[in-house]
Amino acid sequence: MLFFKQLLSFKRGAKLADQRGSRRHAVGLGFPLKGTVSLVGRDMAGKATTGRESGVLWSGRPANLSEKGVSLQLPTAALTARGEETELVLTLEAHRLVIPCKVAHFRIYNTHALCGLTLRFDTPEVETAYRQLLETVGLGASFTGTKSLLGGRNPPGVLREQYQADNRFLLTAWRDAASRELTGFEMLLGDFCVRGEAAGREMEIYSRQKQDGSLAKTALTAPSLTLSTGVHGEVRQLYRWLVLNLPKAVPSDLRALLERFIRKEDILPPAP
Repeated sequence: MLFFKQLLSFKRGAKLADQRGSRRHAVGLGFPLKGTVSLVGRDMAGKATTGRESGVLWSGRPANLSEKGVSLQLPTAALTARGEETELVLTLEAHRLVIPCKVAHFRIYNTHALCGLTLRFDTPEVETAYRQLLETVGLGASFTGTKSLLGGRNPPGVLREQYQADNRFLLTAWRDAASRELTGFEMLLGDFCVRGEAAGREMEIYSRQKQDGSLAKTALTAPSLTLSTGVHGEVRQLYRWLVLNLPKAVPSDLRALLERFIRKEDILPPAP
């Protein structure tokens, strides 16, 4: 059920970092999250035409997420009314999350209908899983350009640019000073760091933890430790989902380079 077993853990009742849970976070068009709800048919007066057991399944793309709600884009043929009780099924690659919910609002536009859902978490496991999803979407969407945060000078002929997310996740890219072509990147993800070279094909994953328990600033000063298979896979999964939800503040050529290191074989089954 969980998206991560060893990363993005939350204690029950704990607030999300930087009050992220009180905000709505956009789900990018390239992020592979889908939503399905069962809605009872309505007549022109808004009266239900079928019972709950005869509801119609409607699927669409979540437009944004918040701590307590989801805004789901549906076909214009979908109909419902405020207050209808239903279940939201969220699917993300091999993961599936079922959350009881209630329709908060419903609006029909020219090209789609927008269904706002208020979520209700019946178990701590479901709440934790959703928080992991919300954190991932929020982090990816929050990357924005920032002034250089790492000390030291760049190597001759190399330019450095950086993008920071809400919880201090940091993306650094290097470019050739003459051509402005990308030469490599480094992304700091909490206790870990991933690096890739434009001329390479394999992404390197490092632990940033020093022997005294502190975190190194970059992979260059952290030892390359052998990570367990589970941790290695979860770091790649987090990287993949962050990259697929990056905003336009990150240049398109950098997003393309980051996406080049995404592998279909890294898709993980749900954590128990």
